[in-house]
Amino acid sequence: MPNRDGFTVIELLAATALLGVVVVTFAPLMAWINAERQAAYQRQVALEEACNVLERISTAPWEAVDKERIETFEISSVGAKLLRDHRLVLSIDEKTEPVSKRLSLVLDWKSRSGERVAPVRLTTWLYAVEGNVE
Repeated sequence: MPNRDGFTVIELLAATALLGVVVVTFAPLMAWINAERQAAYQRQVALEEACNVLERISTAPWEAVDKERIETFEISSVGAKLLRDHRLVLSIDEKTEPVSKRLSLVLDWKSRSGERVAPVRLTTWLYAVEGNVE
């Protein structure tokens, strides 16, 4: 029996075919993982931007928080770049018992495929301080 010190052509072809199957299987998986990571990052940015907008509104004086004022708020320029074709909708409801204002925020944007994603929705309540309401 002859002594074999190398690989045969059939063994090399089998190894190459197996490697090809692995690459073909993992390439779409890696693309999907990357897309999901990007979507999660955009959602995190959207949530942070929404929180920042509500925080900026809530630091305004009680009497300055009205429909006209809240419509002037926008997300940051960095957030606007990351959230393609974003829409920010703010609404305010005033309540009398107890004296309060409910601020609602809805922020959505388009994904890489051009479809609107599920929006980020946040709500906060502002309460009047005694003697601060006319």
